[in-house]
Amino acid sequence: MRHVLALVPDAVSMRTHSLVQSSPILEHVVTSSAIRNDVSLFMPFTPMRQGSKMHFGEPKRVLRRLPYFWEDDTAAEWPGWDWGREPPINSSAAFLIFNFHPIHIGLNMADLAAYGRLKQSLAGRRLSDATPRDCAPFVNHGDGARSFLEKLLVATSDHTSHTIAGLADATTFPDPVTGS
Repeated sequence: MRHVLALVPDAVSMRTHSLVQSSPILEHVVTSSAIRNDVSLFMPFTPMRQGSKMHFGEPKRVLRRLPYFWEDDTAAEWPGWDWGREPPINSSAAFLIFNFHPIHIGLNMADLAAYGRLKQSLAGRRLSDATPRDCAPFVNHGDGARSFLEKLLVATSDHTSHTIAGLADATTFPDPVTGS
């Protein structure tokens, strides 16, 4: 946490890697940092109309939680997924959050096999140390994560987009206990 906040000291939003979370982790984040928005809930292909909130610490601090809708590595494993399809944009949703991994965009990943082969080819080196030359043999030249992101950007160009903090500020977080 200290390392990430040293990189982005003014961060107010987060998503945990591999969606690792627990009440103690979330409480630590909320009570020891300026983080107030979390996108560590994944609800595949489920359009959302509202967020939820959790209360931690004394005095009570609120963590606003926004589930995300789509992720590239999950789509790659989803039966029947087609990277050439139009992005699943549902106008009845209050928001749709898409998650792309930079490495999958770089590889234009169509399935996780090429990503796995890249990692194996690094022979123990960290993925963050991979060079463009290391990645080149594994780049997909057909439809994949990058081409889908490009379609998504075109499809949403007439829509309002937000940072996670901006989206949280514009989203309703009803309290299920008090009804307010």
